[in-house]
Amino acid sequence: MALNESMAQNILREIRASPNVLGAALIKNGEIGLSTLPGAKIGLIKLIAKRLEHIGRFGDYVVKKTASSSLIAVKGPGPYVLAVEGRGPEGVLISVA
Repeated sequence: MALNESMAQNILREIRASPNVLGAALIKNGEIGLSTLPGAKIGLIKLIAKRLEHIGRFGDYVVKKTASSSLIAVKGPGPYVLAVEGRGPEGVLISVA
């Protein structure tokens, strides 16, 4: 089943509702489809997503610590990668993603 834009927006809205989440993005084939992440993080998350798309398996994730938050990228089904930025315990952010 293909993920349509309405479904993707609903998913991102639910993720953003978590108090630990600062932003989220859905990446497909290396391109940002939908995002609430700040522009400065987009380049970094695109690099991480490209690696996950090529070598990752469904459910694999990458954690990148920044000075004020963590970026979590999770390989989804097919060409999708979900990225979540947040503060708080990384385990909580991974669970949200």
